[in-house]
Amino acid sequence: MSYLDEQPEIADDLAVSLDYWNLSSNLMDDLEDWKADLRKHRFTYLLTTAISELGGWTELCDLDADGMREKIGKHIYCSGLLDRYLTRAISYLDVSAESATSARCQRWASYINMYKCLLVARQKQIASALQALVVEHTGTVVPPAASKKAQNSSASPDQE
Repeated sequence: MSYLDEQPEIADDLAVSLDYWNLSSNLMDDLEDWKADLRKHRFTYLLTTAISELGGWTELCDLDADGMREKIGKHIYCSGLLDRYLTRAISYLDVSAESATSARCQRWASYINMYKCLLVARQKQIASALQALVVEHTGTVVPPAASKKAQNSSASPDQE
């Protein structure tokens, strides 16, 4: 695109923007279809992280398919993994938008930032729903500091 506009100097920034957009999109796609990926033994970043945090495949291989899906699902949604995962996807969008701005692609940067706002809202909605479930099932209110701690300790995109 940048060559068509006679601006080859922005190609690198635009490539970085697209790379990080794709990373974020892949994370979100893997979140949407993790159950199908597990069933088909497609070990995505989300699944390998969950399995690793649960002690590795050997800790799960004795479970039937339903038991494995339940254990992994509970870990994804209840351990803080989901919040860390969404924070990572959002951080990739930050890099993508910054690179788009550097490439002087304001419409693209605006689109990325709009999508980022949707993900941030989704992250907050999920955190709120999980909090309500905890209260409903245990009567215990978990302070939101746990979510803040996970966001502050998430790895930066360059650490991948």
